[in-house]
Amino acid sequence: MKLKPTPLILLLAAGLLGLGLWWHEQNQAQRISQSVQSEQLFPFQEQAVQQVTIATPKESLAFSKAAASTGQSTWQITAPAQAPAKDASVAYLLSLLTSSKRLQSLSTTTSQKPEFGLDRPSAIVEVTLASGTVHRLVLGKPNFNRTGLYAQVNPPAIAKDPLTVVLVPIDLEAAVARDLADWQQSPKPVLKPAPAPTPNSSPSPGKIPQTPSPKASLRPTTPP
Repeated sequence: MKLKPTPLILLLAAGLLGLGLWWHEQNQAQRISQSVQSEQLFPFQEQAVQQVTIATPKESLAFSKAAASTGQSTWQITAPAQAPAKDASVAYLLSLLTSSKRLQSLSTTTSQKPEFGLDRPSAIVEVTLASGTVHRLVLGKPNFNRTGLYAQVNPPAIAKDPLTVVLVPIDLEAAVARDLADWQQSPKPVLKPAPAPTPNSSPSPGKIPQTPSPKASLRPTTPP
């Protein structure tokens, strides 16, 4: 004879199932939070930036805002060499930093840094404001469908758990992955003076050149 489950056992099973689902949802909410899509990446304005540094595995670059009276580029490259910077390249990067939003936020542990490419960053961008405040962006690798980059915004000097990882627009990858020549302003072409016109030896139109008349030949007179 089969024993039918009592209502108390069914109620207990339902309670355990609900508790398991609640724990799973809480664990997922701790790891992934998608409620930050309207949060700005950084709070500063583009005009407030005075210095920018970009460190990649390939090279390190430094930029400084030039004085308004120099009459040159707004930005100057200060490392690895002194040169006028291409303002459009610097402005594009700063525009992304000040207008981009956090696409996603994840709470994880420092041991999982390699999963996001943050153990060996693809780039580290630092901006110094006129007030002296420094903001830092550490870029990792793209996500699986290349719609964004994993990153850390203003990470602590000493990594500690929990580790907060954000997903930022993929456009930041192209904004920092430039050769030095792409950051440097192209030299202005030197205009050479036009050559002076050569004297025209050909006769003017409608003027018939005169040819010298032949001289009469002198013949000795013969005696009659």
